[in-house]
Order: sequence, then C-alpha cells, then structure tokens
Amino acid sequence: MAGGTPITSTNRSIEIDLEPSVESWKAALRTHTPHPARAQLGIPDDRPIVMSGHQPIVFHNGILAKLIAQHEMAQSTGAGRVWIVPDQDIVDLETIRVPVGSGNDLRTRTVQILEPGSIPPGVPAASLPAMNPIESDDDRLSDLVEYLRGYTYESTLARQFASATIQLASERLEIDPPQIIYASDLFTSEAIWDHVCNEMRLDPRDAIHAYNSAAEKYPEARIRQLEINDDDSERPLWRLRDGYARTPVSDSTFDQFSTAPRALLMSGICRAFLSELFIHGSGGWSYDQVTEAWFREWVQIELNPMARASASVYLPLGIDDQDAISLKDAHWRYHHARHHPALVGDDDTQRTRDELVTRIDDARAAGEDPDPVYQQLVRVLEDHRVRNADALKSLKSQIEQARGHARQIEIANDRTWAFPLFDDDALHALKNRIHEALR
Repeated sequence: MAGGTPITSTNRSIEIDLEPSVESWKAALRTHTPHPARAQLGIPDDRPIVMSGHQPIVFHNGILAKLIAQHEMAQSTGAGRVWIVPDQDIVDLETIRVPVGSGNDLRTRTVQILEPGSIPPGVPAASLPAMNPIESDDDRLSDLVEYLRGYTYESTLARQFASATIQLASERLEIDPPQIIYASDLFTSEAIWDHVCNEMRLDPRDAIHAYNSAAEKYPEARIRQLEINDDDSERPLWRLRDGYARTPVSDSTFDQFSTAPRALLMSGICRAFLSELFIHGSGGWSYDQVTEAWFREWVQIELNPMARASASVYLPLGIDDQDAISLKDAHWRYHHARHHPALVGDDDTQRTRDELVTRIDDARAAGEDPDPVYQQLVRVLEDHRVRNADALKSLKSQIEQARGHARQIEIANDRTWAFPLFDDDALHALKNRIHEALR
C-alpha cells in the first residue's frame, strides 16, 4: 500500500509507504489481549493498543509518518496509543544538520542545539540529565528550542527530547500526543520481569541460541549474533547507570532496576504484552522478523501483528534538474569531443577523421600495415585539440558544474531533514495522504 511520485527537485513531492493492507491493520485492533504489564506501566488495559516509537531525537518525516498512522488507526478503531522511546540507545542530540541557500548555492551546515561536548561517548540519553538548549541561529529551529526549554524539568535528557519533539510534532499536526513510555522502564513491570528476564536468567543459553538461530534465518536484517562463551555469554540487555556509558549485562549485573532491553527484546516485549499492533518503520519491519522467530522458538509466543509506515517528504530547495547535464554525460561529452571534432562544431575535421578511420579499417582488412594512416589520424586530432582548445575547455568545465549540481541534487533529494524544517503545509499534506490511504 504505497503512493507518491518520483522526486522532481522543482516540486515538493510526497511518497508514502504503508504495509500491509489497511484491513490487516484494523483486523489486528479488533482483538484485545489484556496483560497485567499494561496496568503496571500505566497503559490502559481496557482496549486494544496501537504502539509505535523511535529514539529520542529530532526525527525526520519518515518517523512522523508512524506518528500520523498511529493517530489515524486510533481514530478509526478506538484503540489507545502508546509511543515507546528506546532511551537506552546512544544518539546524537547536540546538533542538527540543515540545508542553507537554494538553487546553485545549495549546501548544508550543522546547527548546535546543545553545548558541544554535552554528551560523553557511549552514554545513552537515559543516563543523562535534561539540559538547557543553546540559542539557535536558524529561525526554523526556534520552536524546537523553545519546546526543549519547556521540558528541562524532565528527569533525563531522553525524556526531555522525547516530550519536546512529540509535543511539537503533535501540535503542528493538530493531533493529540500519544502516551509515551520508555525502554528503561519496561522491567519495572513485575509481569515482564518475571516472564522474560527470569526465563533468561534460568536458561540464558536457550535464549541466546534461539536469538542467534533467528538472526541466521534472516541475514538481510543484519542482526549481529550474540557471543557465547563458557564464563558469561552475551545477553540482549544493557546495564544503565547515571552519567556512565552503557555496558553489557552479565550475571553479576542482572538487576531489575538498572537493566534495559536491547532493540529486539524491547520490540518483542511490546508486541507480546503491550499492544495489539506495532507500527514500525522500514528498519524495524526488517529486523522484527528476527524477533518473531526468536520469541517463537525461545518462549513459544506468537507476537501480535506489525505494520510498516514510512514517508519521504522533500524540501523545496530551488533545484531544477530537468535540463541539467548529468555527471556521466558531462564526462562522456568532454572525452568523446577530444576524438570527435563535430561535437565542437568542426565538421570539416570530423570528415577528415572519419576518412582516416575508414582507411585504417580497410588496411587492417587487407592485411596491410595501418600505422602510417594511424599517425596521420593522431596528428589530425592533436591539431583539433589545439585549434578547438576553448570549446574543449568549456566542455571540461561542465564536468565540475555537473559534479556540483549532482551534490545539490543529492541535498534536495535528502529525505532525512528534521521535521521542524518543514512548513505546516508540507506536514499537513503528509497527514492528509496517510489519512486517505488508511481510510
């Protein structure tokens, strides 16, 4: 279930990607599988839940598509909405990359929104305090900075960024924000801890072997297998401590209140116990096949369904590539013109060149030595390159122009610009496209 047209740099275009069929999404939300973990985490347990989520970053419109799709499903089915934040992840929150200029002057730069060096290497956002953002010198980010300032009371940097970005996105889309939960809190649920972690504690090798077997079945997901050794095998868990880098969990650090799941375990918990439908982006849609196979083999659980929502929305950056010469064509024209004078308008020399080439071919066919004629051809082409040097220089300069234009087209075709850089018309156009597709 997809839509959109190929990118043309002169027009803002939107491409959406929604899978599987809308009826499959709605069918998943006609069921309700209550679980005590929901109440323990503050999630409503009296209705189906549609979940989605992302790292606590200033995300692009592909992620915004998940937020919109989640809202649309809840509106049409009466389901509750929960957004999970993988706050155990290491993310760059100090800077945002932005485009500047337009047309032939299009380029990029990095805007600082936190003080440089605010985030120590290896420390996840769950282990850092909220921070005051610095004043942005880009007006497009002023609302974001104000929202970040408004959430400095949050207990962690992850909660500050997640609350600010979800609230800002929801207000600009004119939708209610979903309930937000955090990966670092999942094991505060006794039901999850007892069902998952105790199972892993009792037989870690069974969990790890099942994990690795599932990863091997889906090599395209590129999930690294867990290491197994006699002393202490790798577990799909992180140990979190305030102000410190996250570390792998071992038997001695297997603590309920300082442990967070890694990606596949987090997703499996959400789909097994906390929701009836989980909306992934393209990455999660791929790797969660591994999660399904892992949970099926390890704890004999069939995970609730998943869906995929993603989008590409392009900034109108003043690039017109309709008549531009491609880098490949520019190279061809220059190098071909060195051997074909007609490409620079020298038809007389072209006829002489063609006659000599024919004589060379005839000499070879007759078993004669073509070298004397070949030397004439070399002199003709050398003379051509001297007499037509200016025209050839102009063609050579087109290579650099095409190279620069290719870089600008790459910037214009970038789908990962942060959503605050887009105007309300673009965000509402995306919302309307997804609304129509999920009706």
